[in-house]
Amino acid sequence: GERNDHTASLRSQDMSDFHTIAANASSNAMNNPAEALAKVLTSETPKIDSGVKSYLSLLAARGVTHNSSNNIVLSSAETRRNETLAIADPVLLLKCTRALLGAINSFNVPERGASDKSSTGMQEQEQSSDLEYNVIRILWNNFVTQRQKPSKFLGRTSLLVVFPILLQELRTNVPKIPGLSDDQIINFFEVFSQLLRSYSEGDETKDGEGNKDDDSKLLWCTDGGADELSRRRARRKDAADKRKEYMVADDEQP
Repeated sequence: GERNDHTASLRSQDMSDFHTIAANASSNAMNNPAEALAKVLTSETPKIDSGVKSYLSLLAARGVTHNSSNNIVLSSAETRRNETLAIADPVLLLKCTRALLGAINSFNVPERGASDKSSTGMQEQEQSSDLEYNVIRILWNNFVTQRQKPSKFLGRTSLLVVFPILLQELRTNVPKIPGLSDDQIINFFEVFSQLLRSYSEGDETKDGEGNKDDDSKLLWCTDGGADELSRRRARRKDAADKRKEYMVADDEQP
C-alpha cells in the first residue's frame, strides 16, 4: 500500500513539474515573438545612418546639376514649395544632415498611450502593432541610454514607426542653422519623411509608375540604389534614341 502511495505521489510530483515546465514554456513562447522581431529589426539593412547619408548625396548631386525637378510623387503645390525651399549649398546640406542624425540618435521614444493614438503624429504614422511599437521603443531607447546610436543599428522599419513622432517634435523645436530659415530646415526633414514613407520594397509599381524615377530607392534599397540608377540610365537612353529617330524621320521628309 505504501509503495502504491509513493508511486502516486511521484506521479503527482511529475505532473506538477510538467505543469510548471509547460507554464514556463508557454511564458517563453510569449516572449519569443518579441525576441524574434528584435533580431529582424537589428539585422535590417540598409541602416538608418546609410539612408540619411544617401539622402544627403541625393540632394547634393541635385544641387550640383541645378536640377530642380522633384522625383517624389507630390502635388504641384508641394513640388513648388520644395523647389522654393530647396537648399543648394553643400555645407548647409551637411549641417542639416548632422542635425537630422543628431535628433534621431538622441530621441527617446515615448510609450504608446491612449492619448498618443489620437495625436497627429500617430495618425500620420504607419500602423504598427503594439508589440512592434514596444520592441522598437525598447531597442531604440536602450541604444540612446547606452550612448549608442540607433541609426547605426536599426533600419527603415524602425524609423518608419519613430519618425512621425520625432518630426512633430522637430516642427515644434526647429534646430537653428545659421543661413537657413526654419521653413527650409523643416522642409529638409519633411522631404526625407516623404522618401521614408513612399519606398515600396520589390518591383511592384502602379500602372505607368515604372517609367518614373523613384528617389526613395536610392535611400532604402539593399543594393544602394544601383538597380534604380541602371533603370534611369536605360530610360534616358531610350528617350534619347527616340529623339534621334524623330529627328531622322523629320530630315527624311521631302
